[in-house]
Amino acid sequence: MLNTVFLSLQDISFPLQVLQDHIKSDDATNATILSFAEYKIILGHTQDIENLIKQDYSIRGLTLRGSLCFLENRNDEALKFYSATVQQIKQKTRKRNVFLPSIHGFFYNLALLKNRAPENLNYLKKQLAIIAKSKEEDYFLSIQIQLQHGFNVIQGQQKNIAHKPLLHHLVDPYEVLFYSLIFYWCDVLSLSNEYDERFLDRLKTFCFQADKVGALLYAAVGATLLQKLGMQDNKIKRLAVKYKNAPCIHLVDLVPRVEKWERALMALTQINSSETDSNSGAVSVESRMVWLLSLNGNYASIEPREQKIGKSGRWTKGRPVALKRLVNERDSFDYLTDQDNRICNQIEVEYEQSYYNYGRTEHFSLENDALIAAIGHPHVYWANAEKYDTPITINKSEPQLLSEVS
Repeated sequence: MLNTVFLSLQDISFPLQVLQDHIKSDDATNATILSFAEYKIILGHTQDIENLIKQDYSIRGLTLRGSLCFLENRNDEALKFYSATVQQIKQKTRKRNVFLPSIHGFFYNLALLKNRAPENLNYLKKQLAIIAKSKEEDYFLSIQIQLQHGFNVIQGQQKNIAHKPLLHHLVDPYEVLFYSLIFYWCDVLSLSNEYDERFLDRLKTFCFQADKVGALLYAAVGATLLQKLGMQDNKIKRLAVKYKNAPCIHLVDLVPRVEKWERALMALTQINSSETDSNSGAVSVESRMVWLLSLNGNYASIEPREQKIGKSGRWTKGRPVALKRLVNERDSFDYLTDQDNRICNQIEVEYEQSYYNYGRTEHFSLENDALIAAIGHPHVYWANAEKYDTPITINKSEPQLLSEVS
């Protein structure tokens, strides 16, 4: 599998040439052929590679055929190979929740996102949730988690993606490239912002290095992305022209550019009408989400709590629900109403890098817009109440200027 030497954009032309010479010999093993094919695919040099692996139906062989098709913009074929790979892994491990590791798993998820079919988007959401819980060591784990947040923004299920706290800490080449793509799809990068500009200068430097060592995929996608963002640099322009016919540049426009109101409309069309379902008895009546209001001086906040029907037929006091779950596992709360979902859409995610740059911490919060989304919600209660049986109403009013006549 891919190693850190490859991911650091070092020149591997010599060992690749040795591998290429070896696979022409009679004693070349299947593992050697697959290793050579994998490096060539991820470098973006896909020509003539299909003939090397087209008869390989092993898990690794099917994975590589999927990635080859994906990078060549043959998305439907890629999904078939990836799906066959997952089925083999499930049969071999007897596990239900499995995912493809490394860059190939990331490409699989991008292929699902590109397809846009509702069933594939639902599967993608589940896959990203499984990956986010994984404890396996994987260079691409943080990239996959970032894709999860990006996917939520793209689907209108998360307000925005907090990218600026990450910019300073992203130093690995492939993290810089793939985070840049996700940020671009979420429409948060701008060369007019000095922090974004510095970050994109890092990507520019990596593009030049990639072109130097023959990493076509990196150079082509990176240069094309920088051109799309409006970078005025003659070398980047020449790189973009050089690779304008590379099939892998479809990654840049993998997610169609849409206005924020269009995303909001998309989210509304994807949310089941909870009120209609409740009248027909289609949704669960054994659980509900209530929102607890706290006041601290001039600051107001709300927090979610899940209540269930107790043996007495009354609602329990309930238990707190982590905001992280309402971002990553919202589908498991099948009783949420339209208004509950609108409140959840206001959850914001910020990142704090840990000491010595080992990992990072996610912080989830509900800001002022959540209070606006909660206006008129029928199940809002004071957080310090002994029982949550007397709802309060949040109303919107205009500011008033009061004067006293002395």
